[in-house]
Amino acid sequence: MNRWDAYISLGYNCYTRRAIDSLRGASLPFDNCRIHMRDVFALTVNGFEGFFDREKIRIDLPHDYDLAQDKTMEHAKYIRRIERFQSIVKSGGKMLFIRNWAYSTEYDFIAGISEEYKYIQKFLSFVRKSSPEAKLLFIPGNNPTLTKRFFDNFHNGTLFSDNWTAEYIQNRLLHLIKQAKGNSQSADVLAYKKLVQKTFLL
Repeated sequence: MNRWDAYISLGYNCYTRRAIDSLRGASLPFDNCRIHMRDVFALTVNGFEGFFDREKIRIDLPHDYDLAQDKTMEHAKYIRRIERFQSIVKSGGKMLFIRNWAYSTEYDFIAGISEEYKYIQKFLSFVRKSSPEAKLLFIPGNNPTLTKRFFDNFHNGTLFSDNWTAEYIQNRLLHLIKQAKGNSQSADVLAYKKLVQKTFLL
């Protein structure tokens, strides 16, 4: 039984979409793209204005085509995906957005000082106006195997009982502590532990 009404990939790449393939339903606009959270937020708030304009929005679709090209059928496909996305966001349902790390170090992200983190917070604030139960799952790291296993363990409720996940989290903590040495904000390492305890869910 699914825990959420909808599972929605927000990138940073296609690994998040692949992790939820059996749960996600129809295709959505961010399934197969590389995109900054700043642009995900801007598109969502502005009704996807500029989605096909590469001068306004930086988006890469390595599995698809150049959105800046005038390809009527391909544009129509993405318009359908955009309309689905907008309908889900406005539905008021219980939805889970999924995104993996990008554009910042883990230290900056967890400390809440990266641009990526700030735009995720803005995105959630906007979405929760119509869907207050919306959540976003962060998946640490950026490779397909890790992304899939991390999501599966989260979804199955075994994120902290699975030995592989526990070892991975411990390694990331050690890495973060090394990053924080000599940094005036090194106390923010504690924020990472706190986030781990909340299962990476905002």
